[in-house]
Amino acid sequence: MAFRIEDFKKTARKSSTSGAPATLYPHQMRDKKALAKVELAIRTFDGLVGRKRGELDAQTMVDFFGDHRIARGVVACLGAYYRYETQRFIQVTGAEGAARLATAELRKPSDIRAHTYQEVNARYHGFLTTKNRAECYTALAEPFGVTAYEWDQLMHLDAEQNQVLSRIGPVPSAKDIVALYNFHSLDTPLRRAQEIFVAGLDLSSAEASDVRAFTESLGVRAHIGNEGTTVSLADLDAASLLPRHAGRLSRCLMQIAQTYGHESLTGHADVTLASKKMRLSLGPETFQTLLGKYRRADETTLRQRMAQGDALHKALLKLRVQGDAAGWRIKRNPEPTVTAQGALLPDLRLTSPQGSEVLLSLGEAPGGDWMRPVLSVSVTDEVDAAAIVAQAREMIGNAWEEETEGQSVPADVLALCDRAAAQGMVRASDAQRTLHLLDESPLIEWIRRAGDTRVRYIPGVGLCSEAMVAAIAGSDLGDALAA
Repeated sequence: MAFRIEDFKKTARKSSTSGAPATLYPHQMRDKKALAKVELAIRTFDGLVGRKRGELDAQTMVDFFGDHRIARGVVACLGAYYRYETQRFIQVTGAEGAARLATAELRKPSDIRAHTYQEVNARYHGFLTTKNRAECYTALAEPFGVTAYEWDQLMHLDAEQNQVLSRIGPVPSAKDIVALYNFHSLDTPLRRAQEIFVAGLDLSSAEASDVRAFTESLGVRAHIGNEGTTVSLADLDAASLLPRHAGRLSRCLMQIAQTYGHESLTGHADVTLASKKMRLSLGPETFQTLLGKYRRADETTLRQRMAQGDALHKALLKLRVQGDAAGWRIKRNPEPTVTAQGALLPDLRLTSPQGSEVLLSLGEAPGGDWMRPVLSVSVTDEVDAAAIVAQAREMIGNAWEEETEGQSVPADVLALCDRAAAQGMVRASDAQRTLHLLDESPLIEWIRRAGDTRVRYIPGVGLCSEAMVAAIAGSDLGDALAA
């Protein structure tokens, strides 16, 4: 997450050398006053948890910091700990009401609206006046044990203004938010760098080879000079008309600095902001802000972690194709996780069907609190992808099961399982049409809860029998899905 350019506070100073780019100075929070303001902002934000989006006055944050760009940057950083989300039916009606609605296939606000429109068209000739609205909603709600007021809430639950603020994990500290703000203030221009130069390294021939292999895997060219003491990073696709993946030079820089040490590094990054070329100086203080005190201390090489990460990524994707990790999203080299103790550069990120995240770190087990659960995976041992997904499920916990307790698997889903087991496969589009679903996420969860060992769901393909899964895995389609 980099700041938007319009939210990025900076100053620039023209160079005294003719033709040289201006020097860029990103804004940094350094004094105790800034820490106190952030603490007050956190208290204000946390006081709004459980309340609707419209109740946050943006001007309040501007008043705290005296600058709208700083205020929006702090709010963006708070977004790592807080988010607006649509309430679930169970939060409005209770478990019994939500279960009764689910039995009638009323699971989303759009389902409630469609059901209401049918009633209005049938009994009120397509028009519902203020006078008979309560009567209509009561008639619709009573069979499910909910009130007319709750029915009205359910109809508009997904409207943006009705989203409520929730906190992800514990309340953040002011130091964590300040560290995140300062990190993104530097990372924002680095993500737009065309070239980065670093000096002060001491790379052996093998380490230099590892750096070239790693950067090339991300589409970055690394030129290593002066017997391994300097590295120049440039985008391999700089001349391409295809869109460039933002931030990969920045990721390479941080990975190199964290692996080989950044205490003595200096350099610069040539960046373009709003069509203006500028130069960002890099020094010990810059790297301290980006990476903090955390540094890998294990003896695994960059090449070893890269090879194992690629193999694990492929194994996890294959597992998802086979249906054992259906609904999970797998990201290679995800965004850094930043707290007051430094920056963690995860090798992989697993996101469950419910949106919970687990970070995978190859090599040593990083200590401390990193906002998200961190699963350490040994580089030397043979990795079992299924065991990793099982560990990730365990780390996330049983929150989803608690929320869905008492909700049975719909009979139509069980019928689909029988049908797939008998005929080999039910295509994803047919399954969604049968269940009146806009996407396959609910079906993935129902299949998991059904626990029918005869079938597996392959995202984008369909509900397949074990024999069909085996046939797909050995075909060109299986190779394409795994890729």
